[in-house]
Amino acid sequence: MSVIEAVQNNGTTTSSKPSLARPPPRSVDFTYAQPTDKPRNLDDTLKSWDSVPLFMKQLPTESSRTDDESTQVALDALESLTFDGTSDEVALNFKSQANEYFKSKRYREALGFYSQAIQAQPVDKSLLETLYANRAACNLELQNYGATLRDTGKVIAMNPNNEKAYYRATKALIALDRFNDAQECQAEEVWVQKFKATREKQLKK
Repeated sequence: MSVIEAVQNNGTTTSSKPSLARPPPRSVDFTYAQPTDKPRNLDDTLKSWDSVPLFMKQLPTESSRTDDESTQVALDALESLTFDGTSDEVALNFKSQANEYFKSKRYREALGFYSQAIQAQPVDKSLLETLYANRAACNLELQNYGATLRDTGKVIAMNPNNEKAYYRATKALIALDRFNDAQECQAEEVWVQKFKATREKQLKK
């Protein structure tokens, strides 16, 4: 006897093809994706992100713990990453996660993990420079131009020869219609490129 039996069609005929069990009804509420009559309030949307572990500006205290089990699991995972190992090791863990999200073009998630890595306060200055540079790249993709300029400014303060920082800052300035500043920033980028080329020639001699 066949394990999968034929089922009746409309109560009268029998199909020769095996039937597949229907999946259970969706438990996820997709109503949030439907159009609404009123435009969403940006401030309310940003505040709602504060309840998502990845985008929390800081981990909650013991007295402000959530009762939601899935959220608590995510919080525990974040805390484990935060407190296990040295500050550099913690930052590298977050950076690794962020890099994977960035490769998948999930820039908002990547930004969240880069921010967590920065908050770990790594001692390695080159690592910190990379974290700010990568977060600037996320902000640029998300069209957060003000945040892009802040992050690139920190990168340049740590390393005036980081040409990618000048490049991203230039793109952000152009998007903000700050063309004079963009020209100056681009000139700095060109100078850095020439400086690096000259230095490489000298090293090869």
